[in-house]
Amino acid sequence: MGRKIVITGTSRGTGRMIAARFLQNGDTVLGISRSPGDLDHANYAHTCLDVADESAVQQFYSKLRGDGVVIDALINCAGIAASMPGLLTTGDTFKSVLDTNLLGAFLMTREALKQMKKTGHGRIVHFSSINVPLASKGSLAYTASKAALENINAVFANEIADADITLNTLGLSLVAESGMVEALSDTALVEKAGHLTKPAPISADEIFHALQFLLDGAAKNITNQILFFGGVR
Repeated sequence: MGRKIVITGTSRGTGRMIAARFLQNGDTVLGISRSPGDLDHANYAHTCLDVADESAVQQFYSKLRGDGVVIDALINCAGIAASMPGLLTTGDTFKSVLDTNLLGAFLMTREALKQMKKTGHGRIVHFSSINVPLASKGSLAYTASKAALENINAVFANEIADADITLNTLGLSLVAESGMVEALSDTALVEKAGHLTKPAPISADEIFHALQFLLDGAAKNITNQILFFGGVR
């Protein structure tokens, strides 16, 4: 029997591609994004909500409980970026990035953990970025949000260590066909590639492979880890 997996950010980009891989694998995917999703599959259900809206997130999990749905995993993929120098980043822009990337991931994780604590089992994976260790120029708000998310993950992992629940992070490099490569100038691409041991863009299949490893039952003692693509650490 397939797993029940909540994935945020499934209306487009990396989140959509990852959701499609899990569906192909026989899992049930509960997708979340602010925009409607276009994945058409018998085992896919889409909910439109803003992950930074605490009430909406709580209502989502409340409905799952009411429907008797027990989730096996949460993958926090939803995220936004703001490519601009730190000196030109406004407070509103900074807050907007943190709301989605940090607050949203925190709320989704907190509510998922409440359910997972009752069942004694669960897997949570956050998506971070190579921009954190590289301290990439023009990514101040984005990098700050992902660095803070890595630390939130560490605290949660310690707080629920007595259960078969793990929290880990994948540090993505540039993801092919997700819009990441197209969003960067040739100069930015060359600069970023120069810091990577493996500079080629990664595929959704590679990300799915890493997720399968972290979600596997045999990975029950692997928690509070950050796995970077590209060879930055």
